[in-house]
Amino acid sequence: MADWHTHTVYSDGMGTVEDNARAAQKLGLESVAVTDHGPAALTAGMWRAETLLSVLREVQQVRGQLDIEVLAGVEANVVGTEGDIDVPPNIYDHLDLLSVGIHPSAAGAPRSSRKGLRFWDGPARRRRDRIDNTKALISCLYLHPVDLVTHPGLGVDVDTQELARAAEKRGTALEISARYASSMAGFIDVAQRTGVSFWCSSDAHEPASVGDLRDGLALARARGLAPERIRNTWAGRERRGAGE
Repeated sequence: MADWHTHTVYSDGMGTVEDNARAAQKLGLESVAVTDHGPAALTAGMWRAETLLSVLREVQQVRGQLDIEVLAGVEANVVGTEGDIDVPPNIYDHLDLLSVGIHPSAAGAPRSSRKGLRFWDGPARRRRDRIDNTKALISCLYLHPVDLVTHPGLGVDVDTQELARAAEKRGTALEISARYASSMAGFIDVAQRTGVSFWCSSDAHEPASVGDLRDGLALARARGLAPERIRNTWAGRERRGAGE
């Protein structure tokens, strides 16, 4: 079992890299990733993308101290409808994982349509926002070697089926977020009709939440998602190890 979406004091988390890694090891996880927010996340992100190289060095130090796989990654922000992100290739090429997501509050984020009606938004505007958000994410998948799209559709409207088909083609997983499980049932129902794979993450912002995938996995079971389609569970990792 692995948890590949956690945050530390490098962005808006409360623990260090070592704190998160020790919490994961205590739970018996095989692997944990540190994936702090990129700089466009404003108050939640790190100051500069180059800080990720410092994160990487710290991850490498912790790897030598603990009996658990510790990965260095990032939760980059999509910052335009053409698929640009706030972490350049000369930085993310050094990392183990590249996750991306649309965060409405991020600087340069595509115009986002919050789910639910706003009295100043007409149907045409909402349709345009949905198109823009979907285009931004899909373009990102083709522009960068993305491992995971984080919490798809959370706070923004996207065409889940179109995104899932593109992610399947690109070998990118879609996240089932334990942190936001109450908002993800519809997303799972639509996305699992395609052949896309998933991974379930804690999106932990404090060490005590690292590895807490319970709500996400319970939701996946309730929606009828086959366990082997979740990459970071034992079933999913065994399936990949068998070459299936």
